[in-house]
Amino acid sequence: MTVIGIDLGTTNSCVAVIKNGKPEVVKDDGGKATIPSIVSFVKNDLTGEIGKIVGAQAHQQMLTNAENTVYCIKRLIGHDFKSASINHILPTLPYKVIPGQQGNGLEIYIPALGKNFTTEEISSYILTELRSTAEKYTGETITKAVITVPAYFNNKQRQATKDAAAIAGIEVMRIINEPTAAALAYGFSKNFSEEKLLAVFDFGGGTFDITLMEVSQDTFNVVATAGNTFLGGEDITNALLDYLLDDLSTRYNLPDIDDQLVIQRLRDYAETAKKNLTIQTAVTIEIPYLKEVNGNFIHYKTEVTREKLEELALPFIQKAINTFDKTLQEVQLTPGDLAGIILIGGQTRMPLLQKELAEFCPSVQILKNINPDETVAIGAALQAKLLEEEAGGDDNGMLLLDVTPHNLGIAVGKDMFYTLIQKNSTVPTSVDDIFVTSHDNQEKAKILLLQGDSLVASENEILGEFELDGLRPAKRGEVKIRVTYEIDINGIVTVQAMDMDTGISQRITVASTGNMTKEELAKKIEENSDYYLDLAEKTMVEEIVQSIENYLFELETMKPKLYQIFANSKIGNDKMEKMEALISGTKTYIKGEKLDLEKLQDIETKLDILKNTYKNLIDHSDETVAPDGGLF
Repeated sequence: MTVIGIDLGTTNSCVAVIKNGKPEVVKDDGGKATIPSIVSFVKNDLTGEIGKIVGAQAHQQMLTNAENTVYCIKRLIGHDFKSASINHILPTLPYKVIPGQQGNGLEIYIPALGKNFTTEEISSYILTELRSTAEKYTGETITKAVITVPAYFNNKQRQATKDAAAIAGIEVMRIINEPTAAALAYGFSKNFSEEKLLAVFDFGGGTFDITLMEVSQDTFNVVATAGNTFLGGEDITNALLDYLLDDLSTRYNLPDIDDQLVIQRLRDYAETAKKNLTIQTAVTIEIPYLKEVNGNFIHYKTEVTREKLEELALPFIQKAINTFDKTLQEVQLTPGDLAGIILIGGQTRMPLLQKELAEFCPSVQILKNINPDETVAIGAALQAKLLEEEAGGDDNGMLLLDVTPHNLGIAVGKDMFYTLIQKNSTVPTSVDDIFVTSHDNQEKAKILLLQGDSLVASENEILGEFELDGLRPAKRGEVKIRVTYEIDINGIVTVQAMDMDTGISQRITVASTGNMTKEELAKKIEENSDYYLDLAEKTMVEEIVQSIENYLFELETMKPKLYQIFANSKIGNDKMEKMEALISGTKTYIKGEKLDLEKLQDIETKLDILKNTYKNLIDHSDETVAPDGGLF
């Protein structure tokens, strides 16, 4: 039985198989190794029926049938309509995105059919096309696949990808992260004499990931991962499109250009120009009959230089490299610790990106001897083959250790976030902790599942929630609840809460998130705080001490920049002396044997204000005097 590996991409998708022991990318009927991740609904001129087409043919419909042609679906899958990120990109999409049924998620409205489609359904059509291409090539029916996702995909995005595969009739053997798949492909047939620390820099069409990985002959161990599911080549294309629209508007006195045909034609040319400027220093864009104005057609012609494109692209590339830098710092590493950088995603071909990376990691080899468009699918196919062998009882000796990209935990007390599974924990994993009731005679416990980096619950993202009813009447803190958080090998989250007195328990596998803005989440937390659990006092002290240590570390990293900003400033030097005293005093206090919870909370609040004040100062370092935040 043939199993396949699928790279379900934002811009393009790819499928690979193992043939005669070696991975091979399957080409479509046109000889292309990738297919555009586009689905279009078109009318058959002979029958009048509406049918769907996928891939290259669908790409041709983007100009003339824009409102019925869906692309960039990967940026939408697993998201809610009210999400700030989604609302940021909606103006760039020619098709209509609407709230999902029962206020959950979002859907795509196709006017040609007068019908809504979920993001999972649209994605399933792309997966079906990839499976069909592989079946034509192998002559076999294919039902199983390993599918890759961005390392920074959250639980709902991963689950939605599995659901899309189920709709396409594909059993997902495993969901693996794209950078992990790329490293697996890179390590195939290489004879590593010693362990190497590699960075996988994945700058694709719609998402960005950075993954640090220890690689040896038969072990692939992810050390840390981070990313942004709304950062990629599409942003650079949109920036160039905006530049062209501004030029067109200025040159021909067109204040508002909302003609979708004009926008899509310009977008198509912008995408082509972006690709050509990888190997050329300038390109000419020439579009005849672009728009009719007062009975006359505009024949638009302009030159775009690589220098202009790089000016537009630089903020996005710097954002990615800043994330790279922060990820290294989180695990106390430097660029010099790396043995190499693997580039994946078509946008990594951009000369500016490679130049900026080389400047950030001057002594590190950038590994360019792999195809950034095909490597992820090859790695997925290798993983599929390994899993097939394991199922057949063949111990191949390969060990693949991935991590979770987010802190996972629950809301406790008054809008506090308690982390059970730390970011960059190896998966699969299971962590439990004991909580207590927060009020006298509390009849039920509400377990609000969250992911994120903030200590404030309402500033994180909701994963789901459930209730544990039937708690015995008792004073606050007497009823103990054990909460267990689990993440399986696919990154799917399951949580259980159990009353330790009665054994009553509830369990949830997170399949969707609430459709909430941060304001709505904050209101929900406030309204339900009486039913949330609390930390036992000892656990709370340990948690706050850990938080304080994190603040101290962040302030220590800020000090060199702050001394530079405050140079030759008496007020500034006074502030630094007081900050040094607070840091020193805090370090001494938390090492003591008797720690007072209330005092710790006061210190934590002061450090939080101090960190945010000085972080804001560093971010706007042209200012010479910082506000003291009421601390000093």
